[in-house]
Amino acid sequence: MRRSFALVAMSLWVVTGCDSTPTSTNKPLPTLAEKSDTLAGTSAGVGPGGIIKLTGENTKVKFVGTKPGGSHTGGFGSLTGEIAVRKHSPGATPKEDERGAIDSIKVEIDATSLTSDNPALTNHLKGDDFFKVQKHPKIAFTTTKIQTPTGKPEELLITGELEILGEKKQISFPAKIAMDRGLFHMKAEFKLNRHEIGITYQPKQGSIDDEVSITVEVGNEIPAAK
Repeated sequence: MRRSFALVAMSLWVVTGCDSTPTSTNKPLPTLAEKSDTLAGTSAGVGPGGIIKLTGENTKVKFVGTKPGGSHTGGFGSLTGEIAVRKHSPGATPKEDERGAIDSIKVEIDATSLTSDNPALTNHLKGDDFFKVQKHPKIAFTTTKIQTPTGKPEELLITGELEILGEKKQISFPAKIAMDRGLFHMKAEFKLNRHEIGITYQPKQGSIDDEVSITVEVGNEIPAAK
């Protein structure tokens, strides 16, 4: 997998743990798979012009951060954006690197909608040590390239520009998509190094891990055809 998302989102784009919050002990790290059934509770439909509108209801950006002896979960509750479904002329044969089913993604996340599993941690993440949401209330992601490295149109490598904390970074991450009868589903799971997006905070006591697990999911999962 190539370097880093993110968040969108993308950034994409999160870290947890601080010395002012209780340390979670004897608590196993939640797996992304265990939470996948709660990530996207609203369908994402393909609208006119092949545009899928993204909202905080049909698109979920979640994170799992770790520190010695524990972990924390969180995410962003509010965002806007769109995914453009790629269209080819009837009978045309697309180039090998243009066989993906989508053409572009644009997302803007409301950084002030950040939440976590601990109120004190949430406030700390919003502050100057981390996301500085009062000064930088938006996180944006725009694709620059979408590839199909395996040759399968449902398996994508998404590359784009993540704007966070007033800086722009290029990131890449894998994603899987599915479409059926006008419904769309996408899921991306990857790790992001917080230092690469400008979040370098270290607590005075203890430590927090540099890598954060990110999940981005759009729409309800579409059951495989039998």
